[in-house]
Amino acid sequence: MNKYSNSYPLVSVVVPSYNHKDFIEECILSILGQSYPNIELLVIDDGSTDGSIDTIKSLLEKYDFSFISKENEGVAKTLNLGIKKTAGELICLCASDDYWHINKVAKQVDYMINNPTIYSSYCGVVSVDGRGKINHAQTERRNSNLKGGDLFDSIILNDFQPPVSFIYSRALFNQIGTFREGMHTEDFEFNLRNSVKYEIGFISDRLFYYRILDGRNNTRLGKTRIIHESHLACIDHYSDLAIYPKAKRLLYYRAFCAYSPYWYHKFFSMNMMVKSRGCLLYTSDAADDLLCVD
Repeated sequence: MNKYSNSYPLVSVVVPSYNHKDFIEECILSILGQSYPNIELLVIDDGSTDGSIDTIKSLLEKYDFSFISKENEGVAKTLNLGIKKTAGELICLCASDDYWHINKVAKQVDYMINNPTIYSSYCGVVSVDGRGKINHAQTERRNSNLKGGDLFDSIILNDFQPPVSFIYSRALFNQIGTFREGMHTEDFEFNLRNSVKYEIGFISDRLFYYRILDGRNNTRLGKTRIIHESHLACIDHYSDLAIYPKAKRLLYYRAFCAYSPYWYHKFFSMNMMVKSRGCLLYTSDAADDLLCVD
C-alpha cells in the first residue's frame, strides 16, 4: 500500500552550496534533469566566496528552482533550513560538488513506495575526481559491502558508512529530528540515530556521483583528527549499549592506523594505539576508511 499521497509524491531536493563554483552547475542540472516528474529544488548558499553565487544566479535566469543566500553557518544548519523551507513528502540532499544519474530519484521513489515500512534508503555510488573521471578501484571498494536492513551495529563499528545518496521520508525527520548542528560528522550522527530505531533500505544501482577532491596531506590529516573526535562524541551517546566498548576501541585503532606513518603525529597515534587495545584484527585499510570520511 502506498503511504504517500499519490504515485508521484513531491520530492524536495536541498543542495547546500559552499565554494564549489566549478561544480555547482553540473550538480543543479543533474537534479533538474531527473526523469522523475515531481521535484522541487532548493539551493542554499552557505557563504561562498568563490563566485558560486553568480553561477547560481545565472542558472536562475534559465531554470525554475528556489535559492537562498546566507552567511556561513555550517552544513547541518543549512540542511535543516532546507528541510524546513521545503514541502515534499520525500527529501533528498546533494552536496554542491556531487551529481546524480538521471534515474536516481525515480528509482528511489519507486523503492520507497514499494517498501512502506522503510523511512530512508540509499543507493550505490560512483567515485569521481575533480574532472569527473571515474576512479574505478575506489568505486568498487565503496560499493563492496553496502547493504540494507538493521545497520546500527555496522555503522557504529564503522564496518561501512552509507554514501550520502539517501532519500528520506519527511516523517522520519518529524520522528527523530533533523541534523545535529555544531559538529563535523552530522551525517554519521544522524545515521546512528536513524539506524538504532529503523531499518534502512538500499538499492544497488549506482546512481550517485561522489566527487573526491582532497589529497592526503597534513591538512587532510588535521581534518581527520577533527572527524575522529566528532565520531567519538557521536558514539558516546550509546555508552549504555553492549556494543559500545568495541566501537570505541575500533575508533581509536582507526585513528592509530591513519596517523602512525606520520612523524608529526607520533604521540597522538601512540595514544590511540594504547586506547585501541584488543583491536588487532583490522588492517591498514581501516586508515583508508577513516581518511575517506567527509
